[in-house]
Amino acid sequence: MSDDIKPKNIIESAISGLKGRDIYKQVDRYTEEVTTVLEGMSADLNSLYDKQEYNSAEITVITERLQEQNKRLNSIEQDIKKLQDSIAKEQKHKKGVLQGSLKQVTWIALIVSGAWVITTLLRTFGG
Repeated sequence: MSDDIKPKNIIESAISGLKGRDIYKQVDRYTEEVTTVLEGMSADLNSLYDKQEYNSAEITVITERLQEQNKRLNSIEQDIKKLQDSIAKEQKHKKGVLQGSLKQVTWIALIVSGAWVITTLLRTFGG
């Protein structure tokens, strides 16, 4: 039974401590303190929302810039590919011209050397 009396005594002592004071003033003071804390939390939350909106806008701008840069990069890659193809065609053309020129020079050298051999033979044996 003494165990039942202890919780009652605790509650009665808490209530008797409040009886001597003005409860309404204490409730008003508590309400003011809670209101101040909640207003501060609300301001912090609004600040976080503003920062989130700003960061979201920045991410959108950065994403758009990245997409634009990606388009430019793709365009540059296509231009490089076209230039490489053009250079390869030009090199094939130059190679063909060079081979044709070498063939012509070879024939001219054969004709000149053949003429020299014939001239030398005629001079040596023909008198």
